[in-house]
Amino acid sequence: MLPVPLGRHGGVTLQEQIYRYIRGGIIDGTLAAGAKLPSTRDLAAALGVSRNTVVLAYDWLVAEGYVQSRSGTGSFVAHLA
Repeated sequence: MLPVPLGRHGGVTLQEQIYRYIRGGIIDGTLAAGAKLPSTRDLAAALGVSRNTVVLAYDWLVAEGYVQSRSGTGSFVAHLA
């Protein structure tokens, strides 16, 4: 599971904190291209946040090309050029 450190009393939303953590891992190579990300349900449960919060973070990552979502199989780290 991704050990996303969440601050609940700052000016940054939980969604953005999750987005930044995963994006940072992709950029620095901690999360390798092709790696499968946890399901939104599993990550939400592990972090103690709503599933919608994780879905929005994943959608943001997909929109920016960091993650590819494959229907029925999950979300994977995209191959960056």
